[in-house]
This record gives sequence, C-alpha cells and structure tokens, in this order.
Amino acid sequence: MKTVRFLGIALIIVLLPRAGHALDPSRAITQYAVQTWFAKDGLPQNSVHAIYEDSDGYLWFGTEEGLTRFDGAHFTTFNQATGSLHHNYVVGLSPALDGGFWIGSLNGGLAHYKGGTFTQRGQELGIANNAVRPAFEDGRGGLWVGTVGGGLVLLQKGHATAYTQRDGLPSD
Repeated sequence: MKTVRFLGIALIIVLLPRAGHALDPSRAITQYAVQTWFAKDGLPQNSVHAIYEDSDGYLWFGTEEGLTRFDGAHFTTFNQATGSLHHNYVVGLSPALDGGFWIGSLNGGLAHYKGGTFTQRGQELGIANNAVRPAFEDGRGGLWVGTVGGGLVLLQKGHATAYTQRDGLPSD
C-alpha cells in the first residue's frame, strides 16, 4: 500500500503541468496578438507535441520531424539529418536543473540539451525502452522518465528503478 501511495504521488508530480506565467490573467485573451506558424513559415512540419521556453527566451518546439528552436524571427531545426537527435519524433520537453532541458522522443530515447550540445541517453541508463515521453528532475537528484510501455523510471545515483502496473500504475 505504501508503494502504491508513493507511486501515485510521484506520478502526479511528474505529470502535473507547471503554472505558466506568460499571460496576465486579468486581461482577456482578445487583448493579445496571436501568431500562428506552419511548415511554410519554417517549422519542419505542422504537428507540435511539446513547447519549452529556455532561459535565453528561445522557444523550442517538439515536432514529428525534429526539435525546432525559434528566436522570434527564424526557425532552426535539430534532428537526425543534422546529427543532433537519434529520432525525429519529439514528444516531451522539460527543464533540467543544470539550466539545460530534457528531450523525450518516441523511439529515440532521452536527450539532454545545454549550451549548444545534445547528449543522447536511453537504455544504457536502465530505461526499459526508447519510447520516452516526459522527464522531470525532482530536486533530490532523481530524474523521473515516463515511457511508452516501460512504465515510470526513476534514475538516481546511477541506478534505475522502474515502476509499472505491478507496482500500482494504471498502465505501463
């Protein structure tokens, strides 16, 4: 029972959306300018599965054709063709405690980006498979990684602990 309660709390922490502070809640949405971008504007394709704003103000978009950085005027794409990622289908972006960010991709595992450098991570860390969705650093040295079919994996001090349906998760 203790394990199920722990897993429930951990799952809530990992999957809970973080509060956004980009919009003033006292203003109506109609008071803002809206801009929409498509492949014709520089995105590698039109499906965006994740969005992240880094500390330098760049917007990063996870798409089915790679990770794209937007500086307010131009898009730069990082993917298999550029040698940056092992797989193009990016579905998760989340902050890393070191100032970089984590990139989850279907079939490409986990990657970390900081200071212009991509570092691939994956099954060598103990993640059950390379279909990675969200990742979250808990502030105590643990990296929680959600997978597709491999459960929730806690990477901590060089050790991987996988939590699955056997441990009380509703799905792996």
